[in-house]
Amino acid sequence: VASSATDGFGFHGRYARVAIDAQGYAHVTHQGGNGSDRHFYSTNRPESGTGAPLWSTELVKLASIGERAIVVASDGLVHVAYKESGGVLTLATRAPLTGEWSYVTVDGSGRAYDPDLAMGPDGSLHTVTTDYSGGGKGLRYSTNAGGAWQTEDVDVGAANWAPALAIDPLGRAHIASQEAWGGGLTYTTNAGDAWTSTLIDADTGNSPCFSSIALDAA
Repeated sequence: VASSATDGFGFHGRYARVAIDAQGYAHVTHQGGNGSDRHFYSTNRPESGTGAPLWSTELVKLASIGERAIVVASDGLVHVAYKESGGVLTLATRAPLTGEWSYVTVDGSGRAYDPDLAMGPDGSLHTVTTDYSGGGKGLRYSTNAGGAWQTEDVDVGAANWAPALAIDPLGRAHIASQEAWGGGLTYTTNAGDAWTSTLIDADTGNSPCFSSIALDAA
């Protein structure tokens, strides 16, 4: 569980997301600092990679960063997708041996907000974001499954907020999102020949928001 705390930098723990690696250690990405201008990474994985959990926190980047998501690969690489100011989607990757961070722009369109991140069975990375440009608020899906990052618009013209992403064993995307503020719950997938979206809970009285999605073993 990630929670807020304070120190000389100001509040920590905002936009906190957590992932568990293959050895059971926790990895947390979060925002902190006075003015929320610092990106932090915390883990209870010892530097040796084995032994009793020992928490440590490091400053990743001085930047105004908002929503983010995190996954950990089987080789120990930590991947964090986050929205920078202006709606730019960036991927930060931490090398397990050196602790060095590298960065790549996934979607520089200025239209990427509320990112979620998932890993495919082959180790490829997949992201989904909300496109807040114009009145449509559709989804944008990006992946490096083919090598270079590729981005496409999904469910254009629909209003989908706060998407959540899961990837199945065949590398297909499954997305849950909120259909506009106070709207229903939508499920979007490319498991068929093309992207399809289904309104699975139209009861606006439920006001589904900040959804999550998981796939079973079937």
